[in-house]
Amino acid sequence: MLLRMGEYDLGDESPEQYTYQDRKVAIVVTHTKFDPLTFEYDLALMRFHEPVEFKPNVLPVCLPETDDKLVGETAWVTGWGRLYEEGPLPSVLQEVDLPIVNNTECENMYEKAGYREHIPEIFICAGYSAGGKDSCEGDSGGPMTIRRKDGRFQLAGVISWGIGCAKQNQPGVMTRISHFKDWIQTFLKF
Repeated sequence: MLLRMGEYDLGDESPEQYTYQDRKVAIVVTHTKFDPLTFEYDLALMRFHEPVEFKPNVLPVCLPETDDKLVGETAWVTGWGRLYEEGPLPSVLQEVDLPIVNNTECENMYEKAGYREHIPEIFICAGYSAGGKDSCEGDSGGPMTIRRKDGRFQLAGVISWGIGCAKQNQPGVMTRISHFKDWIQTFLKF
């Protein structure tokens, strides 16, 4: 498996300001409790054969200490997923800003849309009740970050699932990174 970091435009062969980096993956650690029916524990870590060189287009992201006060904050979701449901895949990295909503409100929103979803605290939701903006098919595994007061970015979630794309009362559901911080730290030590 190969991971590319720092890419921006997949369709443009001319050099970008900062070049991407490819790294061979040595180890993939998936969470042992992952449930493919509910997507609970939808998280994996990768270790590369060689280190990553930090540059302006490849930067580390902070792990959250807590996410108690994130509801209402603006999160940023990025990826090369579909531009809209059943739509084309973009060549340029996309980003969208979404408000973080609490899990009870997230469940209520889905209920208004005609779905009965249980969203435990291992997930974090982001989206607009009116729809219009969302991650989409192909974005799964991508980051949901927030900008901290110190200017650095914090990984609040990893895109996990949703129903449709950008539909009314159907926010995106991400794996809540603060819940898995200890699990992540355990593997970072090796």
